[in-house]
Amino acid sequence: MQSTIFIGHHKTGSTALQHALAVDAARLVSEGVLYPAVEFQGMAYLAAALAGRGGAAPLNYAQGHNALGFKMIAEGGGGPVPDFHPMLPHSTQMEHAIAEQVARFAPKRLILASEVFANFGAISGGHIDEIARIAGPKAEVVVVLRRPDDYLVSWHLQRLRFGHHVGPIAEEIRHYAGTIHLDYRKMIAPWMDRFEVLHVVPYAEVKAAGGLPSWFGRRLGLSLAETAQNVGLHRGFAEIARRAVIELGPEGGRGMLDWLHRVRIDLPTSDQIELLGHKARREIRRGFEPVHDWLSALTGRAAFFDDLDQSVEPLPFAEEALRPVVIERLLATGQCPQTDWLERQR
Repeated sequence: MQSTIFIGHHKTGSTALQHALAVDAARLVSEGVLYPAVEFQGMAYLAAALAGRGGAAPLNYAQGHNALGFKMIAEGGGGPVPDFHPMLPHSTQMEHAIAEQVARFAPKRLILASEVFANFGAISGGHIDEIARIAGPKAEVVVVLRRPDDYLVSWHLQRLRFGHHVGPIAEEIRHYAGTIHLDYRKMIAPWMDRFEVLHVVPYAEVKAAGGLPSWFGRRLGLSLAETAQNVGLHRGFAEIARRAVIELGPEGGRGMLDWLHRVRIDLPTSDQIELLGHKARREIRRGFEPVHDWLSALTGRAAFFDDLDQSVEPLPFAEEALRPVVIERLLATGQCPQTDWLERQR
């Protein structure tokens, strides 16, 4: 059996990959590829899918390896499992469930996919050892990395979905220094100590290939459907959303955030909107230089991110300047769940 482990990074299409693997689970099993369940709900779904009655995959199956990662971290004292992964057994039982599926299905290839695994290197090498026991030490590890300025903005906005109270991204850069979110070595190097084969690839190449499911499937000779999953918040809404999470409380903030993810108004595209500014961009570039040299040497590329110099150049539309227009257009929809609050943001 060959094993492939996708360990992230965050915000590189991991949710879309997991969804694609879950949706096609029955077909993949028939082709000798196992995307294993980790608990009872997931195993029930997989059994139904194999019987031709799949339907929508529950989160504990579609993102079951995230659940495994969260459970390992929680059992090591790293905080609770998120409440969107309910009723999980002990991680030892989850590992045993995977081993049983491997024994019963005898697949040619085992796939584990979780961006939560990206955190293991900075938390405990023991968690990586557990994954090695599941997948075998000869498994290949796949890593996809975004250019740091682009990644940090996307990750910072993702934290709002978790209900985190954060400052504006331009003021928070220092908090990411020395973490897996800016020092990619901390994420990758501990996996190198335990696995012989690592594939580290820039996100731009994955995106050019049609997205992570398409790129990942092509690598393994599989056909995986590309669907939009966990679509990021439009960057024109960034400061409005940040304030909503802090000022409106958990329920009000969640309602406002959900609406901002759904609403459509006429704005420049998200990738044209600047949230960092010159100072923060220069700070990111300076801090990332030794990491980039390490990545380039590791992968044998002249420059791992061949457009890294562009990371210091601000995007065309500053969020702060655009914000009054955004607020007016949001109010004009007549659908805002927090109209009075939004009017005070003018």
